[in-house]
Amino acid sequence: KPGFTFASGSCVVTHLNGTTTTFTFASAAGGNVTPVIPGDQKVDCTFTNRKLTGSVEWQKVDDSGTPQALAGSEWKIVGPAPSTTALAVVDCIGPNQPSDAACNTDTDQRAGYFKVESLHWGSYQLIETKAPAGHYPNPNAFAFTIDAEHLRVEVGSISNSRIAGPPL
Repeated sequence: KPGFTFASGSCVVTHLNGTTTTFTFASAAGGNVTPVIPGDQKVDCTFTNRKLTGSVEWQKVDDSGTPQALAGSEWKIVGPAPSTTALAVVDCIGPNQPSDAACNTDTDQRAGYFKVESLHWGSYQLIETKAPAGHYPNPNAFAFTIDAEHLRVEVGSISNSRIAGPPL
């Protein structure tokens, strides 16, 4: 079923004499349940699937005519609704970043590019909590949903306006 993956499976064969034999499956491909003689035995099978988790991606850019990626923004992902849990997201910039903790949440190591994985199904909001240096924060909350049909969500480019310096 879309959005799910095989977790486990087993069949219990009940023989005419009342004894049982259990067969377990390590993959969705299953296997042979033998010996089963039609009409002589009962077979009960149980298969368990688990929901896949999803991911969200976005880019932080300036508002110029040819948008450039901006490093240094910070975010929170609130959800899934109706919960108010907030996940902090700091821009992970390459493998040599001083704080590896940022790269635990943002798995895209390019400055200004974000990818957050292992999100459970539900409705979320993406909110900027700190703008890159020299820019105003984006005041909008960006809604997205993780479900069977939307396991990989791309929010797209989110821009920030440059703070104008004082006239010289």
